Amino acid sequence: MAGVYYYQQILREIKEKGVSKAYLLFGEESLLAENVLHLIREKFLGKADPEMNYFVRYATETGIDAIIPLGSGGGLFSDKKLIVLKEVHVLKKAEMERLKKFIATLTPETCLVLMSSVASTYQTRLKLIEPVVTAVNLLPLRENELSRFVTGEFRKLGKEITPAAVETLLFMVGSQMSDLISQINHITQYFTDKETIEPEDIEQVASVYVTQDVFELCRLIGNKDFEKALFTLHNLLDSGVSPQQITAQLLRHFSLLWQIRGYHKSGIHNRDRIARELRIYSKYFPEYQAQSQKWDSLHLRRALGKLHRADRQLKDGSTSPKIMLDILSYELIN
Repeated sequence: MAGVYYYQQILREIKEKGVSKAYLLFGEESLLAENVLHLIREKFLGKADPEMNYFVRYATETGIDAIIPLGSGGGLFSDKKLIVLKEVHVLKKAEMERLKKFIATLTPETCLVLMSSVASTYQTRLKLIEPVVTAVNLLPLRENELSRFVTGEFRKLGKEITPAAVETLLFMVGSQMSDLISQINHITQYFTDKETIEPEDIEQVASVYVTQDVFELCRLIGNKDFEKALFTLHNLLDSGVSPQQITAQLLRHFSLLWQIRGYHKSGIHNRDRIARELRIYSKYFPEYQAQSQKWDSLHLRRALGKLHRADRQLKDGSTSPKIMLDILSYELIN
């Protein structure tokens, strides 16, 4: 099946055209994958689907042997059957070939959803099955999409949130949707009697997540403190933060430093204007501005180039993520 869909595209496709016979949902944002799966299940089996027509298996436990028998015959109390195989990227080449043949035998009454937490199918065995599935790349939501997501989640819980408070939450918590949902629930439970959430409410309650830690990593790199930067980097990795997330946050951070210098070169020095237009939380803008003075345009341009290269290396899996990030930190500082 030609092309790769993204989150909003696949939601529209399913709502407007219905369900395909086989999907490959891949990406680190598991919540997006579960949202797509929920829509497929609702569209294919109906809102009141019986559990006996919905099968979830894990490739890490059963390979594909557990799903092949499920492909024959109809469901109980219905002709339709939804089969889900998670962590499909662990399958060996021979199993991928069997899976490809299995997909070809599926009838319109059966839908197969394959799920993987890998960030990219590039140089993985998943490429073997891409031609016979509807592939969906579940990239992290962009900033404007995240803002709508946060506002929508608060409304589901009976709260409004101001745009400034959304910016504060995204800065303090980061872009991981599971972290955002956890903090949104925490905030709404804390302010049970308040209708609208303001920035100061976020500051009072929200825990500080990876964005702050990466901000500290950037500060240490900006101050050319390699030993402390390396210590902070390893703490991030050991705490379960993905290398891709660290690289993405570093790239955003250095992009902001580059843009701040651009404003200054253009003769614009108004802090409030720059912070507003770059969507930098005003409380932390002075630190960004101070860091931007420590990096000239040449070094910032080189840093951005190194970060883009590191992002590509992470996606193609050609280098150990920890070694690659160690080298990246050293190169950024030196």
